[in-house]
Amino acid sequence: MSGQLLEGGGRQGSHALDQGSEEFAGASTRLSGRALDIALGIHRLLPQGGLEDNCIRIADELKRRGHRVTIFVGGEHSQLDVPIVPLIPPRQSLFNHVRAARFSRDFIAETTGKFDRTVAFQPTPGADVLFIADRLRDRSMFNPLRWLHPRFYTYASLEKGCFRRGAGTRIIGVAEPQVASFVERYGTEPERVAVLPPAIAAEKHRPESRTAEARARVRRELGIPGDATVWLWLALQPRVKGLDRVLAALKLDPRTH
Repeated sequence: MSGQLLEGGGRQGSHALDQGSEEFAGASTRLSGRALDIALGIHRLLPQGGLEDNCIRIADELKRRGHRVTIFVGGEHSQLDVPIVPLIPPRQSLFNHVRAARFSRDFIAETTGKFDRTVAFQPTPGADVLFIADRLRDRSMFNPLRWLHPRFYTYASLEKGCFRRGAGTRIIGVAEPQVASFVERYGTEPERVAVLPPAIAAEKHRPESRTAEARARVRRELGIPGDATVWLWLALQPRVKGLDRVLAALKLDPRTH
């Protein structure tokens, strides 16, 4: 993967992870200066949440820097300015974990020997790089009964295949505590790990929307008193992202909007 993708890799609380990020970036920088054929693999592009947005932005940035990018995706997808290869027909399986396992297997099978680098956006053993945005799934190894459930076993096995000691996959994370939990669980070598700094697309900064005048105008339009507390909850998957807990907490303070 292009070394420039890791420019300025973020500061981390763990010295070991700090050193790992430097070694990670140093190894990647040796590939700078030539165009690469890079395959990105993501289980879905629609609906577009945070992970999907990251995939598209990374593809655009790699293309801007002169690399040739192909996205392999399972199911439906939007039209982009890079080639897209669908791997799994929609609804081929009723179970997410079955689709995830097949996508990981097919992505590696379709890209091996054909690309300079493969980048997966879900745990995919055999990928050169894993961009991980999920929390640690394997939190209950002490409870062997959970391993009997196919869903848990499948996801944990894919995860372990990337993070276990000796695996070749390099890891890019988005938060130090998130990555540290994986490293602690699996003993992942720090030199395989990097944490990116927070990155918000320039067009989404919108400083003009954060002025006192703009805040007062929006409150008037929504009928919210000027001194009222306001919560903003935003997510793609209400059940997964805790909308039920937000609503339960909202009842505890009737003054909150």
